[in-house]
Amino acid sequence: MRKRHSWPEGHWNWPVRLTHQHGVRAGQMIFTGGQVDLDADGNVRNPGNIYQQCDAAMAYLADVLKDLDAGLEDLVRLVVYFVGDAETESCLLKQLADILDDRARPVVNLIALPELCYPQMMIEIEGVAMRTEDGRTVPRTCLHLPDMPFLSPAFSHLVVAEDMIFTGDLSAIAPDGRVAAPGDVAAQTEFMMEQLSKALAAAGAGISDVVKLNVFYVGSGAAEDWEKPAKIRAGYFPDPGPAPTGMPVPRFPDPEVMTKIYVTAMRGEKTYAWPDGHWDWTTPLPYKHGNRCGQMIHVGGQVSLDSEAQVIDPGDMVAQTRRAMDNVAKVLADLGAGLDDVVKVTTHYQGNASAEALHENLLIRSNSYTEPGPATTGIPMPALVYPDMVIEIEVTAMVESDRLCPNRLEPGAQSDAALPNNTSCDSGADACQVKDSEMSRISHIELDDANLPPPTPEIEQERKVAMFDLIEGNTFDLPKRDDRVVPPGPYRVQLSIREKRLVFDIQTEAEEPAAEFHLSLSPFRQVVKDYWQICESYFDAVKNLPPGQIETIDMARRGIHNEGARVLEERLEGKAVIDNDTARRLFTLICVLHFGA
Repeated sequence: MRKRHSWPEGHWNWPVRLTHQHGVRAGQMIFTGGQVDLDADGNVRNPGNIYQQCDAAMAYLADVLKDLDAGLEDLVRLVVYFVGDAETESCLLKQLADILDDRARPVVNLIALPELCYPQMMIEIEGVAMRTEDGRTVPRTCLHLPDMPFLSPAFSHLVVAEDMIFTGDLSAIAPDGRVAAPGDVAAQTEFMMEQLSKALAAAGAGISDVVKLNVFYVGSGAAEDWEKPAKIRAGYFPDPGPAPTGMPVPRFPDPEVMTKIYVTAMRGEKTYAWPDGHWDWTTPLPYKHGNRCGQMIHVGGQVSLDSEAQVIDPGDMVAQTRRAMDNVAKVLADLGAGLDDVVKVTTHYQGNASAEALHENLLIRSNSYTEPGPATTGIPMPALVYPDMVIEIEVTAMVESDRLCPNRLEPGAQSDAALPNNTSCDSGADACQVKDSEMSRISHIELDDANLPPPTPEIEQERKVAMFDLIEGNTFDLPKRDDRVVPPGPYRVQLSIREKRLVFDIQTEAEEPAAEFHLSLSPFRQVVKDYWQICESYFDAVKNLPPGQIETIDMARRGIHNEGARVLEERLEGKAVIDNDTARRLFTLICVLHFGA
């Protein structure tokens, strides 16, 4: 795709020669690299003064946009990395609002860190802008949402521009400014994901439209810091899910906040990438390494891990940078692109405010691209997700719409070669069709209700009928996920509620582990409540009302039951293949568990 690159005359420079440029335009999309207060020789100006540096960085950003025939009024996203506390954050927002002057109303994402890449550098600002190639403003909708914290009119909680959707920061901060569940990362993650669902719904979109997920959480580089909230977030996304990047930070400006996210979503057909033999996380997640929607490709943070989530070349910045760049190239190739299609690269690396720490990986990254290269942002972190992992690289690329993907992975569709012997896929179908129904079923169902109060006679009857009907006839299969071997059915399924999560524990007939799903209970709460209320009316009607009135109530009960089954099918998308009858019976059992819990 034809690209334009920007290096305005007299612009700041790095102290080493690089292929990177300060901005790249591809079609109507414009990406700037992180803008900072350096001079043309790479020296920090206004050392330690964050507010003077903020003015300078925004002036540089405006110069890059102007060089690409756009302006600050075309910004849809502003990402601000800074050194400071809650007061600093508040003052920066006011300063940025004055600079923007209500012209653009972009979303703003603020990330507070202990230090940036050069000593006494206090702030780095990057932007995404949109302007048509013939110079017109791209129509947009800028939303201020009532369920979100107060935000200056200069910014938006959500920006919708054509098929693109950008969110501001989402956390556990409520509209009144108080933090929900202070210090509780699990509860805050649930709150945050519900906020995301509401925000996307306000734009006429859903969770499945998310293409890029950026997560920040309080942690120090240990897997246990992120695994529990990661499982909670994963329960909201279908499989295949978005391309993710997750970063631990020592703290947020508000010490009660434990995590926050921001996302990019796109409406339209998507393809996903997971190259053969690619690295994996320590816990099963629905995310993919990259995706493509139209001309745009998002690649999640690429690292130096193997398929068992073991760090390769522990602590070696040079070797890990090369491997991470190789992994970026593999994901791009899976989506019909190459490194020279990259327009923006963001790198998080373990290090401090030192030129040596940055340049050790920056030169390797830069040399991977043909000059002129993409816009870039490099951010030092005290730690990354795993011990001894020292770099993570994410990229955005742009390609022509008609360039084909050599390895297409569509939602709900896989190549026949990748499927178990008892399944096949029609490329136009939403799910794999089971050839051997005796293999693709539940043979045993169990509710882990040991710690629940005894059910009422009516609820016990509902449970017995649902379990009997389920075993008599059901469809249940585990689709192949990436290159993992999926044990064939039939399956033994245990349903339980653990730590306020709905858990599907699935085993083979030989009682060997097959899969485990942890789903958020939040999407089920209202429909379960409605179902039990209508059931109580139905139970009373059976005792006291004539058949005509009983039938009316029962029709309403079936309607709510169908809605619950739909929610379950949606939550199991990409995790398990079930039909509507199976979903209805499983939903009844979920209601039994939910009632007791």
